Amino acid sequence: MVAKRFYQSNALLTFVDGLGLLLGAVAFSLLGSSIGIITGLTPGLHVNLVAQILLSVSLPLAAILTGVFPPETSLLFLACAIVACSVTHTFLDIIPSVFLGAPDPDSVLSVLPGHRMMLDGLGLDAVRLSLLASLSACVICMAVIPLARFIVGPPLSFYERIIPFIPLILFIILTLLVLMEKPKDGMPFWSYVSNKKYVVHPSWKGKVVPVNFPIFDDVDGTNNVMVTGIMVKANSGCVCVKTPGGNIVMEGTLEKGVMTGDCVKALCVVKRVPGISAHVLSRFTAVIVLLTAGFLGLLILGTGGLTSMAKPLWENLPSSGLLMPLLTGLFGTSGLIISLRTTGALPVQENIEIGLGPKPFFSSVTTGTLAGSLVGWLPGVTSSQATIISSFGQRNGGKSRFDKDRAFIAAVSAVNTANAFFVLLALFTIGKARSGAMGVASSLLPQITMWNHIMPPRLIIILTICALIASLVGFFSGRWLCKPLVTILSKLNYKITVGAVIIILTGAVLAFAGPVGILVLIPSTALGMMPPFLGVKRVHL
Repeated sequence: MVAKRFYQSNALLTFVDGLGLLLGAVAFSLLGSSIGIITGLTPGLHVNLVAQILLSVSLPLAAILTGVFPPETSLLFLACAIVACSVTHTFLDIIPSVFLGAPDPDSVLSVLPGHRMMLDGLGLDAVRLSLLASLSACVICMAVIPLARFIVGPPLSFYERIIPFIPLILFIILTLLVLMEKPKDGMPFWSYVSNKKYVVHPSWKGKVVPVNFPIFDDVDGTNNVMVTGIMVKANSGCVCVKTPGGNIVMEGTLEKGVMTGDCVKALCVVKRVPGISAHVLSRFTAVIVLLTAGFLGLLILGTGGLTSMAKPLWENLPSSGLLMPLLTGLFGTSGLIISLRTTGALPVQENIEIGLGPKPFFSSVTTGTLAGSLVGWLPGVTSSQATIISSFGQRNGGKSRFDKDRAFIAAVSAVNTANAFFVLLALFTIGKARSGAMGVASSLLPQITMWNHIMPPRLIIILTICALIASLVGFFSGRWLCKPLVTILSKLNYKITVGAVIIILTGAVLAFAGPVGILVLIPSTALGMMPPFLGVKRVHL
């Protein structure tokens, strides 16, 4: 009887201790989520920098908390705050990406579709769709994580098997990204094509006239346009007409008497298509951008002397190193400078929620979540690259440009949120911290027990609960804050607001990295502006 009472009392104490630990973790996850809201809404501020700041003040905070909790528990609570901050950040960073064009490096791909929707008055729809996609990715992660643990970790140990092939896998991924590059409008070597049959009439029969007719800049494959130019050749039912904007190839028949060199005309539906040379040029440009970015990164981060010179202006501030000015220039100030070319006022935003159909939404979120898991396991794979890869398995978002933009935004959001969950799993399965925030959190944890058995360790359960709470906070806070923030931004001059953000980011680089950070910021900003002007994706940076 005494032994039974002793066992019951110990079980009760264990339950009380566990409950207190859980309540403390929940409280600090709410604190971290609050910080994540601020970092997500701050243009160009990466959660890794915030994690470094929290790490620099972790010892004083732990000393304060030690008066209430044991030292190990205090550090665990700080790790819970960092994990929650990183998850909430992935929900809120869509807002500055859409309305200010200042993306987090992980969400840079959402800038063009989201910014385009904002210019059309659909920015709120883009934000709400992103929030729903992130929350849906969270749900899918909870269903997939147990299966992923058994595939990547024991008994299958898939990660251990592919370690020798990781360089080859990364090379294949980079090659696929280059091959997926498509020519953009404005690049040379484009031509026109019409896939319907038309009758080509003579314009000035028998006369060769100079090619001085208007270029068709607005053809989209849906409207009839009058094509006038020089008849180059006709065979097998196809007619080629030379115009100032390029050759038009169409299925058609010639009226009797029309010869090569005659000026002809036809009323037809025309669209622009890239030729082989345009594809080669776009991919060659992507390779140049990729190599330039690699050279810049090697020059800046691979130079020990330059890195050692990056010191904050004040001793109490943590040093960001040169990674912060490099990423700020590539994905922050460069996009903001380009967005200065837009109008001086924020367009009126419609308070509507269109979203996507169930099938394209589920396809985008599912493929985005699975692609986000790659970022958690493989070193060197970014969220942007995973998003491009996920487009292989996506359904077409719809026939309209807006549907395709929505599908892409959903995929980007799912990748970012899934990455935040899978880096947590990677820490307890393969012992690797695949993000800066998770690296800081792992340094605070007293002892990491690997997930080698069926039941997960208590630590990963606590951190997963914190991530779930952060997801809910991020979703509802984003829903609640987006409309008031848009109302405030609409009353401000857009160019002045963007200019102020550029100044703030430059000041942050100077504060955390010193004058050397400014020297890094300038060339990285110039390189970040190259892809939009050259017509290639920023994913190659």
